[in-house]
Amino acid sequence: MKVNNAELASLADHCFDLSMDGDVQPSDQKNFLVLGKRLRGSLVNLLTAEFDEGTQAVVNANNQITTLNQTISNATQVLNNTTQIINQINQFVNILDDLLKIASNFK
Repeated sequence: MKVNNAELASLADHCFDLSMDGDVQPSDQKNFLVLGKRLRGSLVNLLTAEFDEGTQAVVNANNQITTLNQTISNATQVLNNTTQIINQINQFVNILDDLLKIASNFK
C-alpha cells in the first residue's frame, strides 16, 4: 500500500501556484510556499515508501489529501471568481463614468 503520490504532488502544486498568485495576501503567499516545499519534501520521501495493506494511517492520509485538494481547488476558484467580479464591477464603474459624461444636467 502506498500514499496517493499523484494527489500529494497535486496538492504541492496548488500550494506553489497560490504562493505566486497576486490575489493572495503576501503573508499567505509565503505560507503556501513553505507548505508547498514541505509537501514536496514529504512526497520525495514517500515515493518509494511501502506500507502494509490496509494501514489506517495511510488510508487516513490519502483521504485527507483528497479532501485538501478539493478544498484548495475551491479556494482557488473563489479567488478567480473574486477577480472576475472585481473586473466586472470595474468595467461597470467605467460605464457609469461614461454615463455621467453625457448627462444633460444634474438637479
